[in-house]
Amino acid sequence: MTLRPGDLDAGHAKAALDAGLSREALTDAIAVAAVFGIITRYAEALDFAMPTPEEFERAAKMLLKRGYAS
Repeated sequence: MTLRPGDLDAGHAKAALDAGLSREALTDAIAVAAVFGIITRYAEALDFAMPTPEEFERAAKMLLKRGYAS
């Protein structure tokens, strides 16, 4: 979706739906990917410091344990 958006077509959505993903889940996934793409572009444009792989790992474990809302 971010690297080659022009390659996407209805067949990709149909494949996801046929694999058991709900329309709501597909819509949510698209929205999350779009927001993360925007955030990444802003961060790159503003030269934000990126976390190290170790920091990403620590943050991922915290999010898995506590979720996004805590």
